[in-house]
Amino acid sequence: MEFTPRLEKWILAAVTAIAVVAYVIAWLAPGFGLHRDDAVYLVMARALRAGHGYTLDSLPTPIPQTEYPPLWAAMLALFGLVSNNVQWLKLGPMACCGVWLWLTRNLLSKMGASRVAALSIVMLTAAAPITVFLATNLMAESLFALLLTAALLLLLEERTWMGGLCAGLAFVTQTAGAPLIVACVLILLVRKRLRGAAQFTAGAALPALPWLGWTGGAIYGPRNAITGLPASEKLVVMGNNFVSLLASPLALLTNFSSTWTVVATAALAIWCLYKRRQLAPDLFLFLYLLTLDLRVGPPQRLVAPVLPLILWMIWRSVRTMTPREMPAGAVLVLAGFTLFATLRQIPVTIRNGSFPSFAAPPNDWKEMEKMFAWVRSNTSPDVIVMANLDLLWYLNTGRKAMRGFAPDPYRIFYSPGLTPITAAELSAEFLKSRPTYVAISPDRDFVESTSYNRAVEALERGGLLEAVDGAGLAHGYRLLRATGASSLR
Repeated sequence: MEFTPRLEKWILAAVTAIAVVAYVIAWLAPGFGLHRDDAVYLVMARALRAGHGYTLDSLPTPIPQTEYPPLWAAMLALFGLVSNNVQWLKLGPMACCGVWLWLTRNLLSKMGASRVAALSIVMLTAAAPITVFLATNLMAESLFALLLTAALLLLLEERTWMGGLCAGLAFVTQTAGAPLIVACVLILLVRKRLRGAAQFTAGAALPALPWLGWTGGAIYGPRNAITGLPASEKLVVMGNNFVSLLASPLALLTNFSSTWTVVATAALAIWCLYKRRQLAPDLFLFLYLLTLDLRVGPPQRLVAPVLPLILWMIWRSVRTMTPREMPAGAVLVLAGFTLFATLRQIPVTIRNGSFPSFAAPPNDWKEMEKMFAWVRSNTSPDVIVMANLDLLWYLNTGRKAMRGFAPDPYRIFYSPGLTPITAAELSAEFLKSRPTYVAISPDRDFVESTSYNRAVEALERGGLLEAVDGAGLAHGYRLLRATGASSLR
């Protein structure tokens, strides 16, 4: 499969120009913390920098953090020594993304990709909406992708000590890195590199074991389908995740998925494995995707770090097709859809102040700032705010914050017949913790948002809350005060 040099230059220039515009606009967008995970890491980073340890300082009673691995929060804390401005902190994931794409090109070349193949896969990945989203928010996936790719590259170069260390660091960035360690050790054992397998294991254990000791050995905690759910629910989780995984490659590139794309992806995957297999990275991909299938939670975002490897698996199988114009044309069509999907996100970013996750628009940052400003100006520092985006409220107001419910991933993501948050549950926590203010907003990225807002409105109807006047908020954004609470509390 070959592009003419002139066509190659035109494609490269177009993709680069659109990607640069998207990245700059997404970086300049003022919104952060609207997707929760970026707020979690920033809260943890500030706790580390303040010397409070790896704890959730945002809660009325701080607790140790055992669900989110510490490396990315530690990196943000380190970046924060230079500047605490969130917009400048976003340069951290952008830099990680750039290094990841550069390492990906080297890895693909090491696995036998031609210059055009490696460049095409890297540019498709760079232009994808999911890559722009992860690189311009304070998410851990960019660092995770970098370390994952570095570990595989070092494995192929037989630098097992450093490869194991990178794999261990990937694990303490995202615990989904566990299959990377297992796959790399198995690859070395299959190749009869016993010494290399021992070195790789030792290198990975250095960063991984302290985190396992901190969490008590639970890799996913409440998100582990193997030990955390009964058999019937395991099947529901695995079935839904399997369909999501099949939909992920095209959805991550184009923000589009349907039943037909899932069927087509399944058929393509079977054909690619039949046509040509490669021990590295296919074994790792199998174990990694199996791990995501067993995880209680949507797997799509964690597919993004391995998207280039999935594209490579497809590329190496179709590059021998004839006529040779067919695969080249397919790449051009896919690139067109990818660029179109990224361009569609730009107006949403400008309007709402944050680059969307997948196709869902985030909250309007201007409306959120109105609520933050009102709380900062009209309440004392010791008040407690209850909100679905509690961490965001803590970061922007300095007030302790809580969600008012313990999220059950199975109920939220896999059981539409069950209400994720009931008024009775929220009322019980409200009466126990006694927050002074409650905030509701559309929170479009979150499945539980609608039921959460309805539960809050039920508290209002029950006389426990009263609306705050004078904030001048748009429809869907509300600030309520506990009945009888002073406006200065």
